Amino acid sequence: SDPSPQHEVAGFAYELLDRPVPPVVDFDSADLSAMQRSFYDESRYMVNDKLVGIVGSLRYPSYEQGLRACLDQELREVPPSSGVVSRLLGPVKDGLARLRRTMAKDQARPLRV
Repeated sequence: SDPSPQHEVAGFAYELLDRPVPPVVDFDSADLSAMQRSFYDESRYMVNDKLVGIVGSLRYPSYEQGLRACLDQELREVPPSSGVVSRLLGPVKDGLARLRRTMAKDQARPLRV
């Protein structure tokens, strides 16, 4: 898959959870500690060509497919009567049908590796 900026990956995760995507904050104006600034300043894009060359293929070649699979697994494992977790995931479970339809469409398309 293509490298993606962190805000795109996080934005996609928020959308999967039917939550509002926080605004992107310019790095120079962000209120970060020295340690946080150092971490983000040294973040690099990674290309998985070498890994794919070793293992042949990835189960989830894109972050979109991987995050959808994680959410789907979590939703299958949450029992309906789990109290707080169930209340927090209620809106997510309501959107599960939409998520599964999107996953089915993705599986019908050829994957880029």
